[in-house]
Amino acid sequence: MAIAQRGQQKQIRELLRMLHDWKNSDFVRLPAALRGEIELARAQEAGDRTVSRRAQRGPENRCIADYVCTLTDEQCAHLYQLLSGAASPSLARAFAG
Repeated sequence: MAIAQRGQQKQIRELLRMLHDWKNSDFVRLPAALRGEIELARAQEAGDRTVSRRAQRGPENRCIADYVCTLTDEQCAHLYQLLSGAASPSLARAFAG
């Protein structure tokens, strides 16, 4: 069990790093749900009063962590494989978040 947990910790840590890098290099192609949360966090940070009534999103990195927390174990593993290049995307299983 400990071996599996260590592997999952590494995978999640790397997935967070890869999503952070993706955000910085190709923001417009992030999964829509993550991109929307980051845009909302940016608007709140900028003091946009039209979004101030919604729940505070916090820093952009928190949005990434929250997004990963919404994924199932299988989705995390699949997204990690796609971003790391360990798997090729297929139309049938393409990640559409």
